[in-house]
Amino acid sequence: MKLLKRIAKITVIAIVTAIGIVLVAISIASYKYNTIVKATPNNRTDNFSPGQLGKYVNTFIGTGAFPIGCVDLTFRALLFPSEWYA
Repeated sequence: MKLLKRIAKITVIAIVTAIGIVLVAISIASYKYNTIVKATPNNRTDNFSPGQLGKYVNTFIGTGAFPIGCVDLTFRALLFPSEWYA
């Protein structure tokens, strides 16, 4: 009987821990999505326009048109994500 109680207790703890990890992962993914995709652009005063040949350049080449793929994904960039937007 004690063995069954111990197994049940460990199982409940494992399930609660797994659910907690999944909820944390979902919340992190949701936060990243909201800060990257739904962010409003900064109000810039500089007017940037492509040059004569710049209008033919596709800036998303090699990224699959996925904007986060354009970010430098080195070890330092992953440690300090605030530098992405600097």
